[in-house]
Amino acid sequence: MMSGIACLNAYVDFAIFLLSHVRVHDLAPKVDGQAEPETSENQTVYQVTHLEVFKLPEEFDENEMPTAVYTLADSASCGIELRKGKDYLLSGKVRKGKLTATTCDQLWEPDFIGDVMEWSDVSTKLKRELQNKYSEAYYDS
Repeated sequence: MMSGIACLNAYVDFAIFLLSHVRVHDLAPKVDGQAEPETSENQTVYQVTHLEVFKLPEEFDENEMPTAVYTLADSASCGIELRKGKDYLLSGKVRKGKLTATTCDQLWEPDFIGDVMEWSDVSTKLKRELQNKYSEAYYDS
């Protein structure tokens, strides 16, 4: 069984561009009942606040992180479902300048069952590892 940090070292460094503790506010706002123009019908867009960013794409500044997270609307297509008011450990990628997240992008504890970890399910050990690995010194190296 892989430990959280083994997964962190083996997976996050190469496949994940964003790793963040987020709070979900709502689905993206709609204009006249329509999703925003760049969103297709098979996507869900969540509005989030990044409470603590552990790893971010080079093109983004931690102080100006996009608040929209795009995912596929169907879990069968690897889309994730987030709940308003909940905090999550969210990992994802940047596609066409947008933050995207799928079940395949997520970092989990070894015994976690689900699609995306609520922040309350993240162990103290993994939180500490995330904070140590992605400290300011890490960004400067």
